[in-house]
Amino acid sequence: MRPTTRQPGFTLVEVLLSLVILAMLLAAIGAAFHSSLQGYSENAKSAALTQTARAVMDRMMREVRTAADLDSTGTTLTIQQDETGLNRVQYLYTAGSLVYVKTVNGTPTTYPLLAAGDEVAVTSFAVVRQDSPTGDPLSVTVRLALTCGGRPFALTASSAVRRFQTY
Repeated sequence: MRPTTRQPGFTLVEVLLSLVILAMLLAAIGAAFHSSLQGYSENAKSAALTQTARAVMDRMMREVRTAADLDSTGTTLTIQQDETGLNRVQYLYTAGSLVYVKTVNGTPTTYPLLAAGDEVAVTSFAVVRQDSPTGDPLSVTVRLALTCGGRPFALTASSAVRRFQTY
C-alpha cells in the first residue's frame, strides 16, 4: 500500500466556515447601509419640515409688519390687510394643523400650511401681542412647536407692526 499524499486545497469544513464568516460580514455591512439610508431619510424629512415651518413664520411676520390692524387669540392670528376689513389673512391652529385662511373681498379660501399627518403634528401655536397704551398693536411674537417622527421642533418669530410705530 502506498502512503496517501495530501493534495493541496480546502476541506469542506474550511469552505463552509469561510462562507459563514463571509455571510456574517455581508449581513453587518447590509445592516449598516440600511441604517445609514434610514437616518438620511429621517434627516431629509426633518430638514424639509423645518424649512417649511420657517417659510410659514417668515411669511406670517412679513404680513404682520404690513398689517392695517391685527387681532389675536391664543391660537389664532388675524391680520387685516386694509382698512375695509374685506381683505385679511388668518392663521388658525386646529386639530394638530396650522391653517391659512385668506379672505379677498369677503370670500375666504382655506389652505393647510402644516397639516397633521402620520409623522407631522403641530403641538402648539401661541400668539403673544404687545399693545401701546392706546391699544394699538406694537409687536407680535409667535411660537410654533411641532413634531416630526417623534422629534420636537420649536420656532419663535417676532415682528413689529410698522403702521402703528411713532418716530
